[in-house]
Amino acid sequence: MKCILQKNLCRLFLFLQVLFRQYCYGQQYTSDTLFNKFRKDIQTLQEKYDGIVRWDDETREAYYLLLSTRSVEALVNYTDDSIPAVRAIIYGGLAQINADQKLLKEILNKHVDDTAKFNEGSTDVILSWSVQGYMQFVLDFNDSNKFKHVDYNARIDEIRRKRIVFVSGAHHGFIKKDSLLKDDSLISIQAGFKIISFTLYFREKTFQSSNVLSKRLKRKIKKLRSGESIFIENIKAEAPDKSWRKFSPIFLIVQ
Repeated sequence: MKCILQKNLCRLFLFLQVLFRQYCYGQQYTSDTLFNKFRKDIQTLQEKYDGIVRWDDETREAYYLLLSTRSVEALVNYTDDSIPAVRAIIYGGLAQINADQKLLKEILNKHVDDTAKFNEGSTDVILSWSVQGYMQFVLDFNDSNKFKHVDYNARIDEIRRKRIVFVSGAHHGFIKKDSLLKDDSLISIQAGFKIISFTLYFREKTFQSSNVLSKRLKRKIKKLRSGESIFIENIKAEAPDKSWRKFSPIFLIVQ
């Protein structure tokens, strides 16, 4: 009886070990997936805007998800990333989630000679930073003002509410031609809304559509070269109350 009990306890112990390892692997996978998505977004923005990080909603969402779901310890590891903008922005994120000021100083001390440069800004204003300079600015600001609490879940919801029309394969304003050719129509993300028609504009020609990407239209799209643009406007939809709505236009660059 004692022998059987010992065997069962051993099995239980081994089973719990397996579960623990699976849990840890799952946590690491989730963490790495979110970070890699954000990292890729930063790279895409820099490629798109000649080295400048110009934030768009897709990148903001990835950033907010990372800050709202990852532990301080996990985020600290990302401050050693090989991309200057990434390690600096993650440091700023640590300050925003009120990481300990002592910890922030320790990270800055590790990067005191980190003179790698990156550019961040909007259409009108572009700021050039060194990683050390950015971290020092964040630390000084946090030391005197303290970052206000941010409800990242609310910001994520706000971004997602603005996504009205779904175009599969579109990321940061780019789309692969093959992805576009797979779609037969536009889809509204808003529940109860049905897209009725839109206007497609490319190569200085206008094409009206009753929300159908016809074979004829796809043949023309297929001839587009990498770098050419597509503009979808006059997107009209029927609301749940049967009224008509007009959605914001979509600008895409073919990859």
